[in-house]
Amino acid sequence: MTITLTREEAQRMLSELEDEIPFYSENDCCTPEWITNAIELLRVKLSAPELKPWNYDVQLKGDGTFSIALPDGDDLVIVPPQREWQELSDYDVDNIVKASSGRESAVYLAEAKLKEKNT
Repeated sequence: MTITLTREEAQRMLSELEDEIPFYSENDCCTPEWITNAIELLRVKLSAPELKPWNYDVQLKGDGTFSIALPDGDDLVIVPPQREWQELSDYDVDNIVKASSGRESAVYLAEAKLKEKNT
């Protein structure tokens, strides 16, 4: 399970956990490990710089790539993976010729077979 805290909630939790340490010291007990681990984790997370949200502009270019304008002025270009074009095999051509009743039906069957192989 994951719980997301705001920075203020994390700071409040850290303060409350740190307030528990004197209780254990006063009663001659050692502080439970989960409390010291939680305190350390909260201190590390709270010491990290706060990330600022940024708006970005995504554009689909004519060549099929995506361009994302980054906050520093650079563009990140993402190129989708390209599949190699699959041609009709001799076996496919033979089946199309046998199944077609003429030139027009052969064209439609060939087109359907190419779509099947390349999508």
